[in-house]
Amino acid sequence: MDGACYQDYLAANGSLPDQEDRVRLNVEFLGGETKRRFFWRTVETMTPVAEIENHVQTLISAGVDEMQVVYRGWMTGGLTGTLPQKLGFEPELGSADELAQTQQQLADLHIPFYFQTDYTKAFDGASGFSGQNDVATRLNGEAALEFGAYWTHYLLTPEWALDAVDNDLIMYEENGINRLALDTTATELYSHYTGTNVTQREEAVVLYETLFKQLIQQVGPLAMNKPNDYAWKYAESFQNIPLYSSNYTMVTDTVPFMQIVLKGHLPYFGEFSNFHNQTEQDLLRMLEYGAYPSFYLTTESSHLLFNTPSEDLFTSQYDMWEEDVVKQYHTAVEVLGPVEGETITNRIVHGTGLVEVVYSNGQSVVVNYRQADAEINGITIPALSARTLNSSQLAEQEQEEDQS
Repeated sequence: MDGACYQDYLAANGSLPDQEDRVRLNVEFLGGETKRRFFWRTVETMTPVAEIENHVQTLISAGVDEMQVVYRGWMTGGLTGTLPQKLGFEPELGSADELAQTQQQLADLHIPFYFQTDYTKAFDGASGFSGQNDVATRLNGEAALEFGAYWTHYLLTPEWALDAVDNDLIMYEENGINRLALDTTATELYSHYTGTNVTQREEAVVLYETLFKQLIQQVGPLAMNKPNDYAWKYAESFQNIPLYSSNYTMVTDTVPFMQIVLKGHLPYFGEFSNFHNQTEQDLLRMLEYGAYPSFYLTTESSHLLFNTPSEDLFTSQYDMWEEDVVKQYHTAVEVLGPVEGETITNRIVHGTGLVEVVYSNGQSVVVNYRQADAEINGITIPALSARTLNSSQLAEQEQEEDQS
């Protein structure tokens, strides 16, 4: 398999990650978000820090034994209020004692608790950077600016990131933070131009690797959102791994190349399940690709996010999604538990909508996307379901049919 060849390439270059890969749930909570009023901005509280432990306890009571938690929008100003400037914990989300208590409670439960941060985005109107010196510029001299449906941000240089991180390290320590979740810094990689000086992508990689090492050494492990391959070895987990084609090219099928490379070496999570409009089909795709479930939730109703940069978070209230969270976790444990920590060795398409993924321990995850029951070598796979079977059993059944 080409994925295995790329695994060998990464291993030979010391870039293949080596993290414990076990089935777990990724649940991310939005703490606060900036909200524009007539002449000022406020912070809309979506998940107070004290509520996180309550949500975690309800999940544990429902049998969710393995999970990790990411806290977004925890800094002053909320998710998009002051980035790239980082001024500490947002007081609207709770007191310093409540923050410390939640951290200790999750630590006692052995639940990794990540705090989201970023060293790439500078939101329009924020401070803490120079538009002339710190913003990446394109070949034509224009500032690198990304427009979204609900936000606009500049792209900062990796040089700025290394200059800024020292002050941030103090703030992280003051708030007792020992794990970080990087949003776009491991995802975005670009050349930039400052006068006659050019920083190529290869040089940017070196700068970002220095940043990652510093954060790991002085703060703790990193969860990374859609990291580029050079960053995989610095990640403790991979957030939002792609499960579908980019559709830049017309193809008849998609192959989980990245998953074949990473499975058994780095735990990875699918896209947020509360963003899906075909929950059942998307869950099957997640299982086929060996990804673990992930949700982006809030304590309060998402309608409060209207007129904020996060108003595209249409449905997120924990109470509405708790049942689905628990169900997806238990489904992942049932199907992916038998291949925990194993690598993918083969992928066999038995027909349209009928796929078998073979693992290194001789187990196969078989997924039936069809609306009707299907058979593989005489073994029935119910409609819209995934099963884990012994690969040798399938092979023996196939040989018997061939002999007959």
